[in-house]
Amino acid sequence: MSLKSLKHIPKEPGTYLIIDKGNTCAYIGSSNNLHVRAKRHVQELRKDNHHNPDLQKVYNEKGDEQFDIIPCPVENLSQARDFEQSMLDEHYYDPGVCNIATDARASGHGRPMTPSHKAKLREYLTGREVPESA
Repeated sequence: MSLKSLKHIPKEPGTYLIIDKGNTCAYIGSSNNLHVRAKRHVQELRKDNHHNPDLQKVYNEKGDEQFDIIPCPVENLSQARDFEQSMLDEHYYDPGVCNIATDARASGHGRPMTPSHKAKLREYLTGREVPESA
């Protein structure tokens, strides 16, 4: 398999591994819809716009043919996050694992932010006060 075909990836919750065939880079993730998430990863990598700079660098050097996404479907998103966390706990410090976060539940994982939260985050990141109405 390679990133050229995502037909083998189911449209159900699960944990996945993006790995290059030379085993120099691996990324562990989870999603409520493995197929949609895999497609988004591939689109971001191809546009040189992936959120993980280590994965992007290796992809830029090797391309679609040298990468694969290995899905592991589960019953629900909670199980997927739990499995992702156990994989991170076991492998985060292994050479080649390029995940940035050590906590599968800590990042946004698609949860919407309230306008108030967005304003506070913007203020923190830019150093500018945001009006209360934001």
